[in-house]
Amino acid sequence: MVAKRIISILILTHVSFSFFSQSILDSLNYSVDSALLDLKVDKLNNKWYIYDHKIVRSSSEIAYNDTLYFQNIGDVQLDLQIPLKNLFFHKSSNTIEINNSRWGVLSKFRLDQLQIYQPTFVKFTLDKMILVLDVSNNSLYKINENGVKISQNPNPFKIGNQSYFPMQIIQLRNQSLALDTNYGLFIINEYGNLIQHIPLKSYRYLFEYKGNIYLTKGRGITRYEMSKLEEVDYTSAKKAFLPYPIKSIQTYNENALILFENKRIYELKTLDSLFK
Repeated sequence: MVAKRIISILILTHVSFSFFSQSILDSLNYSVDSALLDLKVDKLNNKWYIYDHKIVRSSSEIAYNDTLYFQNIGDVQLDLQIPLKNLFFHKSSNTIEINNSRWGVLSKFRLDQLQIYQPTFVKFTLDKMILVLDVSNNSLYKINENGVKISQNPNPFKIGNQSYFPMQIIQLRNQSLALDTNYGLFIINEYGNLIQHIPLKSYRYLFEYKGNIYLTKGRGITRYEMSKLEEVDYTSAKKAFLPYPIKSIQTYNENALILFENKRIYELKTLDSLFK
C-alpha cells in the first residue's frame, strides 16, 4: 500500500512538472527548422545553424548571414568558446583546423604527427590551449594552436582499473567537466587531475548555463549548482520534465536558447523558471 502511494506521488510529480514546463513554453514564441541538426552560439552571440553539409552563421543583430560548406558535418567537432577563433576537428582525417572570425585558416595540423590517433574529444581550454583525450594511448594531452605538444598525462577519467573516455567536455573556471554516458560526470582540474566523479548513468547531454550544470536525457533535465570549491554540489539537484527531448542548450544574449529534437527552438529569459 505504501509502495503504491509512493509510486502515485512520483507519477503526479512528474505530470505536474510536465504541465508546468509546457505552460511556460506555450507562452513563448518558437521557430521550427526541419533540416537543422544542431544549434550553437559563439561568444559574439552569433548563432550557428548546423545542417548536413553546411553551417549558416547569423549575427545577433541579423546584420549578416554567411555559410560554410562541408562534405559531411557529422565528421566535424566544433568548439566556439574562444572569441574570434573557431576550432574544427575533422575526425576522418584526424585534423585540427583553427579559423578566425571570418573563417580564414590560422592553423591546421594532423594529430597523427603527435602520435595521437583516436581522440574522443578535442576542445579549447580557457587559456587557449587544446585538450585532447586519446583512446589509443589512454592519455590526456594539452597542445598549443600550432600543434606543439605541451603535456601528456595518464587518462584521468579512471575509476579503479576502469578507464572511461567521455566524448563531451565543457570548461568552467579552472575546472573541466566531462560526461561519459557509461558512467556519469567527471571533473578534472587545470592540471588534468581527477577531483570529483559522480555516477549518473544514461544521461545523454551535458551543458553549462550561467555557472550551473545541466544534464539531460529524453525530456528530463537535471540542474546542479557548483560549490564554493568549484565542485558539483550533488545535493542541489533539481529536476524538470519538458514536453520534448532536448538537443541543445545555449546562452544567447544572457537568455537560454533551447533546441529540441523535434527541431523547435525556444528562447527563455532564465532556465530557473522550469524548476519552480
